[in-house]
Amino acid sequence: KADADALVKKLKSSGFNVAVESARVRGEEYFRVLVGPEENRAMAEQLVSQLNREPYIQGAPFVRMVK
Repeated sequence: KADADALVKKLKSSGFNVAVESARVRGEEYFRVLVGPEENRAMAEQLVSQLNREPYIQGAPFVRMVK
């Protein structure tokens, strides 16, 4: 949770709209940092490109469609 909160703080200071979602996977609690939402897939992919330019991002951001 502390890592997720630290990332949220950095993303917010860079101007991103951010939320944290918790998930239980195989009995362990994880925290996902969500950025967005965007109006369409093209805008979401552009957001991923912006995230890839942030030096503090570890791993590969991806698009998740939410209905």
